Amino acid sequence: MKAPTICLRHASGLTDVALESKKRLGFKMCTKSENATIHIHALATSNSVEADIRQMKFSSKVSKIPGSSTASKKHILAEGFKRASALTGETFDFWPETLVLPSDRSDFDTLLERNKRRKKKRTYIIKPSSGSQGEGISLIQTPSDLRAASIGTCGKGKSVVQSYLPSPLLLPAPSNQKFDVRVYVLVASVEPLKVYLCREGLVRFATVAYEEPRKSNLHDVMRHLTNYSLNKRSADYIHDGAASGEREPSGSDSDSEKETDCIYGDTSDSDGADDKISPWRGLTMSDKSPSEQLQSESATIHSQESTEQSDLQSPSDPHGSGSKRTLTSLLRSLSSHHAHFSEADFWSQAVAIALKTMLTLKPHLTSSTISLLGPPPSSPSPSPLTTSSAVLSGGGFQVFGFDLLLDSALKLWLLEVNSNPSMRLDHELYDPLNPSLCSLPSPVDEFVKVKAFAGALQVVTHENNRNGRVRVDGENIHPDYINCDPQGAGVRGLGLVARLGELYNRVFRPLKGGGGGESNRLGGSLYRRLARSAGYGGGSVKVDLKHQKWDMERRRTKKGDEDGENGCDVWDFAEALAGIGELLEEGGGVEEVVERLLESEAF
Repeated sequence: MKAPTICLRHASGLTDVALESKKRLGFKMCTKSENATIHIHALATSNSVEADIRQMKFSSKVSKIPGSSTASKKHILAEGFKRASALTGETFDFWPETLVLPSDRSDFDTLLERNKRRKKKRTYIIKPSSGSQGEGISLIQTPSDLRAASIGTCGKGKSVVQSYLPSPLLLPAPSNQKFDVRVYVLVASVEPLKVYLCREGLVRFATVAYEEPRKSNLHDVMRHLTNYSLNKRSADYIHDGAASGEREPSGSDSDSEKETDCIYGDTSDSDGADDKISPWRGLTMSDKSPSEQLQSESATIHSQESTEQSDLQSPSDPHGSGSKRTLTSLLRSLSSHHAHFSEADFWSQAVAIALKTMLTLKPHLTSSTISLLGPPPSSPSPSPLTTSSAVLSGGGFQVFGFDLLLDSALKLWLLEVNSNPSMRLDHELYDPLNPSLCSLPSPVDEFVKVKAFAGALQVVTHENNRNGRVRVDGENIHPDYINCDPQGAGVRGLGLVARLGELYNRVFRPLKGGGGGESNRLGGSLYRRLARSAGYGGGSVKVDLKHQKWDMERRRTKKGDEDGENGCDVWDFAEALAGIGELLEEGGGVEEVVERLLESEAF
């Protein structure tokens, strides 16, 4: 079998992890992008990504999905959850209560005024929507705190306000440290949606013992925030393996070599690959629910990994100490010391979060790809270049970083989604007196991130890790992939979101290479056409009044949106259809209007 080739021309911050993954998998380097099987891109917003996708061959893949950077912004994610819940009745109880500034400023001011009179005050956390690495985050309890923060009220851009989660699960005494979990979610295809969840991740600890927020400690970021970029500045930050120089658990390198030889080298001895378990859980269709399959897998996983994990369970575990640790070390510790903790329940919650989130983001990813490449061709294209349907069906893939917090009741909460999670394999030794930071290899980062990235490359190249055969979708499904049946995962109602997205792309069908975003305008004439096609037979005055009311609310919610205030996104479109439903004589919700319009020949 011919080894895949990767192009790192625009890899930037992904270069090191891509090179290490290439070495372990036996992939080949390609200097000419037009000959590459996989294009590795570090940023989803650079012009080079769009240019590469437009010139990419039909059979090639790129490590970014158009629209992912915008879709994962905090305010867009919050609006998506809110509107998807209103549209479908689906619950997103893993997402903290959220407001968006400046559009929800008056509601937030009311909350703060009420809070000012409470003896035990509630705490809110404000984050810039496009922020990263903990920058610009503030904890707020009163109006004066908000004035001091000057977030979401001054300057451009949006911010989100969330209820601060007051009861996080803590590292046992005497440390009492707060932590969060970074898990890696791979979207291998948008249409149909295929999502994979890596069973390894990072645990990031705060460096100051946790205390409930109060006025005197609201600004103590190293007590309340777990961001590595903030806590690395603390004198108490412990870098994994920095003193001992330990790298990975014994056996990892040899296992990787066996795996490489089996897949793209000498295949006379396949025992090494047969015994390895891919780090990715595939969320595909089967007869079992996620929790049932996770429980049935548990014994097999532990027995087949017993040799590898015996080293990890020892007191000298190089990745189970420090201020950044592996997720597997945390799960083992919780399983041993917390009577009510269930690893199967942890993964079941994580699977539901990953699936519900990506189902919510799917319409935006689809419409962005169609805006870039044009609608899917009605017949096979003679051109060797890729199409929107090819990119959506697996030509574009992406690894997202999901930041989760486990509370004292063992419930997982989604804090944010990162479309460009750090894949650096080193850490910085911070010295406030020396602006030139020294970087050293980070064993825990390399162990986790190479496993995640190499696993992602294996999945998207359809490699069956157990027997070295190319896996065809729907056949030879890897036993490490768990079911993500929407009914079993509790996301039954989100099928309406997919149909809404399909209608949206029909109505705003752009020319090939056309815009999107602000070019998707829903003017009065198009609104009247939608109403007529849905079965409205009354006068146009009522339709125009509904359109004006909808447009005023849309402009209010998009005020300050750096992505454009004039465009109609898929959630704006849903609100417009709700207004049309109210016009129908027999009444009708969004679902009925969507179905009528999909059945009509008007679009």
